[in-house]
This record gives sequence, structure tokens and C-alpha cells, in this order.
Amino acid sequence: MRHVNHVWFSNLKYINNYSYNSLYILNSVRNFSIDGKNKSSNNKTNIFKKKDTSGALLPAYIPREVEHEWYDWWEGQGYFSPQFKNEKRFSLVLPPPNVTGTLHLGHALTCTIQDVLARWHRMRGERVLWVPGTDHAGISTQVIVEKKLLKERGLTRHDLGREQFLQEVWKWREDKSQAIKEQLRKLGASLDWSRETFTMDAKQCDAVKEAFMRLFEAGLVYRANSLVNWSCVLQSAISDIEVEHRHFSGSTLCKVPGYDDPVEFGVISDFAYKLCDRGSVWINFAVFIVLDGEIVVSTTRIETMLGDVAVAVHPSDTRYTHLQGVHLWHPFQHRKIPLIFDEVVDINFGTGIVELALRPRCDSTVHVDHTTASKLLLFGTGIVELALQPSCYSTVRVDHTTAIKLLLFGTGIVELALQPRCYSTVRVDHTTAIKLLLFGTGIVEVALWFRCDSTVLSDYTTAGKLSLFGTGAVKITPAHDMIDLEVSKRHGLDSISVITEEGRMESNCGVYSGMKRFEARGKLLEDLHTLKLFRGKRDHSVQVPFCTRSEDVVELLLKPQWFIRCKQMAEEAAAAVQDGQLQLEPAYTEKIWYNWLYNNRDWCVSRQLWWGHRIPMYHCQIKDKSTRPHELWVAALSEDHARKKATLQLHLDDNQAHKLIVVQDEDVLDTWFSSALFPFSALGWPDQDQDYRQFYPLSVLETGHDILFFWVARMVMLGARLTHQIPFQKVLLHGILCDAHGRKMSKSLGNVISPENVITGISLEELQQQSHKSVEAGLLSQEECDKAVSGQAKLFPKGIPECGTDALRFTLASHNIKNHQISFDVSECHTNRLLCNKLWQATKYTLMCLDKATPEWPTTDDKHKMSIEQRWVLSRLGAAVAEINTALEKADFHSATQAIRTFLHYELCDIYLESTKLAMKDSVNAPLTCGTLVRCLETTLLCLSPFMPYITEELYQRLPLQSKTDSIMVASYPCTHEWSVWRDEEVESEVQLVLNVVSAIRSLRSRCGTTDTTLTVYVVSKSNNDRQVLDHLLAVMKRLSKCHDIIICTEEPSDVNLSTLVDTVGPNCSVYLTTQVGVFRDDKKWSKKEARLLKELDKLVKRTSSIGYEEKTPSHVQKFQADKVGSFTDASWSVVRVVFTYCDHPDNIPQRHQTVIPRLLTIK
Repeated sequence: MRHVNHVWFSNLKYINNYSYNSLYILNSVRNFSIDGKNKSSNNKTNIFKKKDTSGALLPAYIPREVEHEWYDWWEGQGYFSPQFKNEKRFSLVLPPPNVTGTLHLGHALTCTIQDVLARWHRMRGERVLWVPGTDHAGISTQVIVEKKLLKERGLTRHDLGREQFLQEVWKWREDKSQAIKEQLRKLGASLDWSRETFTMDAKQCDAVKEAFMRLFEAGLVYRANSLVNWSCVLQSAISDIEVEHRHFSGSTLCKVPGYDDPVEFGVISDFAYKLCDRGSVWINFAVFIVLDGEIVVSTTRIETMLGDVAVAVHPSDTRYTHLQGVHLWHPFQHRKIPLIFDEVVDINFGTGIVELALRPRCDSTVHVDHTTASKLLLFGTGIVELALQPSCYSTVRVDHTTAIKLLLFGTGIVELALQPRCYSTVRVDHTTAIKLLLFGTGIVEVALWFRCDSTVLSDYTTAGKLSLFGTGAVKITPAHDMIDLEVSKRHGLDSISVITEEGRMESNCGVYSGMKRFEARGKLLEDLHTLKLFRGKRDHSVQVPFCTRSEDVVELLLKPQWFIRCKQMAEEAAAAVQDGQLQLEPAYTEKIWYNWLYNNRDWCVSRQLWWGHRIPMYHCQIKDKSTRPHELWVAALSEDHARKKATLQLHLDDNQAHKLIVVQDEDVLDTWFSSALFPFSALGWPDQDQDYRQFYPLSVLETGHDILFFWVARMVMLGARLTHQIPFQKVLLHGILCDAHGRKMSKSLGNVISPENVITGISLEELQQQSHKSVEAGLLSQEECDKAVSGQAKLFPKGIPECGTDALRFTLASHNIKNHQISFDVSECHTNRLLCNKLWQATKYTLMCLDKATPEWPTTDDKHKMSIEQRWVLSRLGAAVAEINTALEKADFHSATQAIRTFLHYELCDIYLESTKLAMKDSVNAPLTCGTLVRCLETTLLCLSPFMPYITEELYQRLPLQSKTDSIMVASYPCTHEWSVWRDEEVESEVQLVLNVVSAIRSLRSRCGTTDTTLTVYVVSKSNNDRQVLDHLLAVMKRLSKCHDIIICTEEPSDVNLSTLVDTVGPNCSVYLTTQVGVFRDDKKWSKKEARLLKELDKLVKRTSSIGYEEKTPSHVQKFQADKVGSFTDASWSVVRVVFTYCDHPDNIPQRHQTVIPRLLTIK
């Protein structure tokens, strides 16, 4: 008997909306009643009665009528638990959905893929275990519950206190867990609910504590002050996956929580630090910054300059080599900061254009009233052969300072207006150093430092080489920047935090203390202007980190956190793939896998939340005046366990032990930590129980490629370390589900679809009402809701039609899941509902045939008495079975569904089933005809069952079969080897010829718009073999084409006239159909076909007629091209002939066709 989830029973008091019956069913599946007593399997089975299928089939397929009752019966029969004693096993876990809300179509995709695999392996007789579960999703769930509390009751979690707030979260969890479970059941997921797991139930809590303790004792867990991603709104550190880096290419205003006015991003500001150890030093033209006694630095976060502890330059930068040991004066903190030298600095930092070498050449310079027109050619890195034509107006020269308006025209930059302003022009030996600020479209407020060498002035024409230099100086703020922190450690610098957890300026910030960080930004800029230290602001391309949960700007804050050392574990995970222990599919993800593992950082697992696993670390301290203080951190399963361990490690006697103060860390673990244990903790680890021994490692781990690092890699790292085994043999990654337009599904776009809306259908009004309810629940803002409602009106103007679970699953599986993106279209899903109806009608017809004849089951010994149609359909079914199994082995579900669709829709229903309508009238042939039909339908249902479990079960139960199991779920899946005996390629080839002829006849009749079955059809073939086949299958042709008069001949019929239609079938066969004159319509399809053929023909003729073609082109290539010309010419003549045969007079020939014949006659 499995461990009972104490969390479930202890929190039943929070379940307000469950009926007694639903609780009874849920617990009976777990073999427990509400009172906790064990229920017998017989009582459990009696809860779910088998659906009554004795009545007649409905006239048409209705999903809701088919899909009800089956799931409960399957579950009651125990089909979802490991059933067989086969040595082969197949195990997997459902990636636990977050209890933040309900499932979306992305979850439905995951569920479909895994259920197809589980059902397929189960039908192959393997012991299948598929474990369900849900994830507590620490930060996400806490945020949603906080929003809900604030919206409904105007309370924060701090108003409630930790214990009461956690009770509210538990209520939310119970409600959402039940909703998720019902969704999974509705999707037909054959999960073993007796093993359902929640990442915070008792067993999981024990596993988390044990895992963390083992890692700590192995020296892989440590505590350190480190920079973490901090959300000021959530008041917690967050993981990298919860950070979205948004790109700003220029000045952009963006709303930030907690601020009334939007905040500007995408700009960089320059300000000066004055030298405080020496005055201005005249070195040479390059060291212009020293001339002013200052160093200019650039930053996108001006508010962090209050925490600057140094300015860094590159050791090889000659502009600063003489300044070793100097200091700069911090204007607001009133202290010295050193100038340090570190190779991390980019010498050209600050230009915005790095190492851009320009060579201007000025021609035809004309001076007229201080107006100059010149042509400049700029050459260099980044801009190659950029021709510019400047037109200069209103040139004013005052004290060597020039203001000019330029209009530049040229390649790549059109109408680029620049406004240069020149300061501090110094001329020494014809060498000029100038600071330019360029203003204009495309390049706005770009600060450039020009150094001009070898300037030659002659007749007002200047040729020179310009190099663009930045200051090469960067500010060092260790407490708020990762790179700066590393630099500070190398140089022994302190770290000064200037931003609090609430996003305000620290108390050490003087007049700025207590100000909001972005308000302090504006105040600092004003004060820099006042002190004349501001040197400009310009657009700058920047990546700003935002919290995906709160939409707040993420701060890097220096905090004491718990970390897991990952280097060694990451190397082991990489080696697992290299050595073949672990297979990644698709294969291209291997490169991404190695790149992340070889470049990962230690994992910060501390989260400043209330909802989650409390970190099992205990601070143990003894304070005794008579002895020196003792303290340490220990990892333990409980406070008592921690006290015992600390007593031993601190060598305390009994008196001292009583004075030991033990306090558990208030933080909780990153949610990904408990998720990383799921493959083995869900099977009972750390206990070595039966599930763990039999089903671990898992056979496969299937999930989305977007969490390859954050979940999959960490499962491999921790699994290998804690269990000494790779947790699964294979990783199957699927793409991200997008809408029909290829856009990622987003609530604000209105394209997020819940699975039940596709299954049951929903009107546009109901869809929009759901969006409004999300606003009331605090899950969407009003702005997002308005966008969603607008998007829904565009995407689903008529709502979403009822499609059913089977159609939804089949649609999701019909795409190549290994693609990076998977587009979902509701209309495609509705088309697959029609496929279900096709299957439904085929079954109705089969049951009708069974009323007329007792089936004779086909065997290979009876091939000699079987009709060619029967041998053909069984051969095609054998091919389909092989293709389906091969596709499922490779997880190419789209290939499997296409093979099923082709056989069911075309080969079984359109061809064989139609052929049986006449054969069933023959009492001699009817039994075998009927038996073959039933066998084909049965096998189709079996092949389709993993994809469409409901309709296949419904129809399977109604068919009288030769051998039958209680459920299609436990029937044997069609085996490639068993069906290979029916393959007959010769028969398939013969029938394919007939099908091609039938297709041509149908096409000709469709073109002329007639349904007359008495028309005479001539099939002309020059091949004796083809004629023999056609003669033999003449009756089949007549039945399938619905033409009573088909004549097989060797020559074109003598009565061909303007009313005869013709089409070609392969190289040796033509079909002639005589009909009434003048019924041809100028069909667009013929026009497109003709245009395409002539276009290709013209290209081929041009290529083969070019000068030197025969001399330069190998003979075998010439022959190949000549054959292609002949083929396209013949095809074009066929189109022309069809058009002409429809016309009773040359004047009726469409105008565009009258030029075709002369063109074709010119082709040799």
C-alpha cells in the first residue's frame, strides 16, 4: 500500500466546492475512502459501470456522446496501472503542471504526446507506468494568490501573516489541482492516479530535505554573499528563467510598477570624475581628458554611481599609463575612489562605435558665403565604401567652435541629418583633437572622440585618417554588477550596496536616501548638471532585465544566499550525452546542451518567499559568557536532528547543549530544486521501494525544449549525483505551440486557448467573458483584457466549434513536434472531427454488412480465392502498419497520423469500402468481403487508438471480432512482422494503375460538370501488360469511376471530335471521354497549370539553347535536359488538347490559349 498524502487529508477542510461523491471517487481510485480506510478493488470497480453500447450508432459522430463514461470505466478497471508481467517496461512522468491556474493547449500537447507513447507501449504488452503530479510553483503561485487577496480583500500577505497566508495558498492549490486533474482526465490521459504526487506532499518534503542534506554533506552546498536577480515587487530573489531581457535600441518610456510616470530606458549618460591627486597635465593630443583634469565615464544606470568604488581602464591604454596610483573625487559620497587597471575594460568603450576607422576624401570643396558643399567617401571597419554627399548651411565660426547642419545622402544612410558641435579645439602641429556630439536621424547624440593624424591641407581639400576613440574608462559598482564584482575581488575593493530590497536608495546615499531608485536617477542627473559634471546623454542599445512575474525591473543585489556548486555535476551531465548514456532528441539540441553545461554558474537556490520548501539549513549558536561563542550551519531533517548534529560537531557537553539556539533559515528553495528530484522522488526515493526498483531510471523524459536547462539539465545533474544513475534513457523535446499565424500564445493577444474550449466548443461572447473574469480575479490587467478581447474577435469571429478530445489530440499529434514552433489552427481541428465522422460512417456501413453476411476471416492460405481488391487493401494496410510503427519508434507522430489518415480516408473508405457495395450483393463473395472489411476496420481502430482513444473504444466495443479483449486499451497493437505477410507489391502496382485511370475519369467528368454514368470512356494503352491489368480489373474501374461503358483499346478511338475530352495517365496510357459540346468553362486551374508548364519550359529551352551549351555541357546532362524538355512539351500539348476539345468552334478558344500552339511548334 502506497504512502498516503498527509497534505491531502490535512487540508480537506479547505475544499469548499467538492461534492462528497467526487471526493469519494478520487479517494477510491487511491484505494482510500474519505475516512482513510482501505477499499477493496471489487468495491472500486463497481463504482464505474461499463458504457452500454448495445444500441444503434447515432446517425453522425457527436463527440460529447462518444466520450462520456469511458474514462471512468478504464480507470475503474485498473488499466492505467502497470498491467502485464512482461519483462519489458516503459516508465515516464508527466511534467508536473504548476498550480498557478488551469492547463492550456501547450499542456495538452505534452499530455497528448506522452499518452500516445504510454498507450502504444501498453498495447504492445509492456508494463507501463505514467506518474501524474502537480508542482507548487513557489513564486508564481504566491504572486497570484497575493494579487487575488489584494483584489478581493484589499490585504497583503504581511497583513495576514505567514501561517494564515499559507492557508490561503493551500486553498488555491486544492482548487487548481482538482481542476487540472479534471482537465487531464478529459484529455484522456491514461495516468496512474493511484501514484499521484504533489511537490509539497509529505513524501516529497522528505525527499527534498534528504537531497539537500546529502548535497551539503558532499560539500556541494555553500552560503555566500553574491549578486542575485532581485524583484523589488516580490521581495525575493528569482531564477534566470523568470527574467526576461527586453531590448531597447533607443530612448523608450516604459511603465514600471510603483511609479506614476513611465521610466526612460535605452539611453546612456556621460559624466565626469575629477582628478583629485593632481591638476591638469599636458601630455599630448591623445590625452585630452587629462587636459581638463577629469575622466569621463558612461552608464545606463546613473543611480548606481552612488555605489562606485573605482574607475577602471585597460593596462595598455597609453592615455592613462602615467596615472598609476591616482584617485578621483566622488562628488556625492565625498570620498576618493582609485583609478585601477584591469584587462576586462574595452579601450574604446564609450563611443557607441568601436574601432571604426574612417578615411575621408573631400573633392570639389566650394566656399560661398561660408557655405560648403563637398563629396565625402568614408572607408573603414563597419562602413565600407559609404558615399556621402553633404550639403552645409549656415556655417558660423566663433572662437574655433563651429556649428554646421549637414544633410548626408548615400548608400545605406539616406537623408541623415547631423548637427555637430565642436568643443575644446586644440591645434598642435596641424594635429587636431576634437570632441563631437552628433545629432540626427539614425545616429542620435553619439559622442565621438576623434584623433586626426597626418592632416594635409591643400586648396581646401583634406585627406586624413580618422580613428574614433571612447574614453576607455568604466565605473566599478561591485554591489550591483556581476563583472564589477569580479573586478573588485581582484583588486581588493569593498562592495557598497546603494539600493534596498524595496527598490529605494540606501541610508548611505546622503540626500538621496529613501528615494525610489528611478526618482533618484532624475535627481542625480539634475545635480550633475548643477556641478557641471554632466557630459551628455544619447540613445544606446541596451538589454533591461524584467521580472516575468511582476513586470518590475530586476535589480542585482548583493545578498547572503545558498548556492549549489554545479561545475562537476554539469561535466557529468555533458559526459552522459557524449558517452551515449543519454540520448537527446532532436539531435541539434546537443550543441545547446554542451554550451550551457560548460558555461553554467553555481545555482542560487535561496528564495525569499513564504510558499515553498523551507531550506533545511539550521543556524546553530551557543551564547555563553564563560566560553567563546560557538556557531555553525547544519543541514538536517528537523530541528531536533539539527540540534543533535550541532552538538556533536561543536563538541558540546550537556550544559552547553541546553543553551544551543537553533533557527531554521527563513528562505525557501527554488522551485526547480524539488522539480529536479521528480523523476526519482515520484517513485519513492530515497526509499528503495518497489516502484523505484522496477521503473527507475525512466524510459523517456518528454517536455518542451524551452526548459532544457532549467529542468532537464538539473534533473540529470541531481539524478546522477543522488541516485548514481542517469534518471532517464532518452529526452524527447517538443516545440512551442503557437497560433495559426505563428505567434506565441499570449493572454494579451487573445490567442490563448484552453483545451476544453476546443473540446466542447465556445461562443465568442463566452470567450470574451472569460477574459473579463480574469481581470476580476487579478490575473489580467484591464489593458491586457482589452487587447485579448480584440484579438479574440479577430481570431474567432464565430467562436470555436465543438471538436472533441479525439480530434484535438489527433490535430496536435499531426504536426512535427520536434520543430522549434508548432502552429495550431482550430479549423484543422474541425477537419479532424470530420475524419472521425468518416470513421463513424464506415463502421455503420460495416455493421450493416454484418447484418447481411457472416464474416469469413481472411488468412494467407486463402489468398488464391480472394479478389484483387481484398489482396490490395490488406497489402496497403500492411504497409501502413509498418509505417506507423516505424514512425512511433522515432516519435515522428506526424508521419504516423498521416499514414493512418491516408489508409482510412482514401484506401479503406474511398476505394475498398466502395468496391464492397457491389461485392456484398454476391452471396458467394459476401462473407470474405465482409470479413476483410471488418479486419481492416479493426486494425485501423487499433492503430488509431493511442491517438483517438474514445471513438476507437466506442466502435471497437460494437464490432463482432474474431478475437476480442475487454477493452481496446489492452488489445495487441498491430505488429509490422505479422502484417508483412500481406504485402504484395505487384498487386499494389496493378491497382495503382487502375486508380490513376479512375482518377483521370473522375477529373474529366468533373471538368465538364456531368454526372452521366452512361458516357463512353476509352482507355488507350500501348503497353500489353497495362492492357492486361486494365482488362482484368475492368469491373473495379467501372465501380470506382461509376462509368458503365469503359473500353480498353490500343489506338485512339475513331470518333474523336471536338466534344471528346482527353487526359494522360503515365507514359503509356490516355483516357478519352466523349461528352456534349460547348460545356467547357475557362477553368482557372487549367490556366495555372498551363502557365506553370510554359514557364518551366521556357527556362529549359533558354538554358539548352544558350551559346556554348553543347560544347560545355556533358552529354549525360544534355540527355537529361532534353528529356525534361520533351516531358514538359508533352504535358503542355495535353493541356492545349483538353482546352481545344471543349470548344465547338475555333472562335470559342480562350484568347490566352491562341498563342500557345505557335510557341510549342517552335520547340524541337
